[in-house]
Amino acid sequence: MDRKIEELERLARLRESGALSLNEFDWEKARILGQPIPGDVGWMPVAPWFPRRYIRTALTAVAVCCVVGLAAGLVVYRSMARVGPPIARPSGMASEAGQLPRYPTAAPTPSESAPRPLDEPCDPATRREIARTADLPGGALEALGGRMADVGEDFQVTDDIGPGDLPGRRFVSARQADCRISLRYEQGGVAHTFETAELVFVQGRWTKAPGP
Repeated sequence: MDRKIEELERLARLRESGALSLNEFDWEKARILGQPIPGDVGWMPVAPWFPRRYIRTALTAVAVCCVVGLAAGLVVYRSMARVGPPIARPSGMASEAGQLPRYPTAAPTPSESAPRPLDEPCDPATRREIARTADLPGGALEALGGRMADVGEDFQVTDDIGPGDLPGRRFVSARQADCRISLRYEQGGVAHTFETAELVFVQGRWTKAPGP
């Protein structure tokens, strides 16, 4: 009997301190006295070792998680809306099940499908001075790598690249003797020099002769 009185007194102190709600106090008192436990509608007994503040903390944590999840979903939605709709595939790129997409291929250009025509043939009896690039036989300039400024035209004299896309060489003069051309030109870049190239006509092509 003394033990029950002590438990009831402890229960009363917990109730006065606010650690127990009225429902919790009634539930514990009925348990100590061996009386029927109250069964009011909507009443849920809570053990004294699980105070209500723990329930409030758990509910607060759930609410915070819900708010964070909604905020994250809103950020993802806005980022997807900023990207815009997916890009549609061009025709011919749709892939069948288990196959790679078939990309359209461009038709070969005439320069790729047909071989380059033969250079302008030479006359073994030719002896002449050539004063400009336009007077060179067809294919001779290409044998030297293509682009070359003509006499008096601008070219890339130094390695200081200026405005425009200038060639790095400039034609000076040339002399043709039968099927051989000796061509003199200026070479720009780090050092401005004068160079001489020898061209020979072999098997229908003008080619640069190897140096000594």
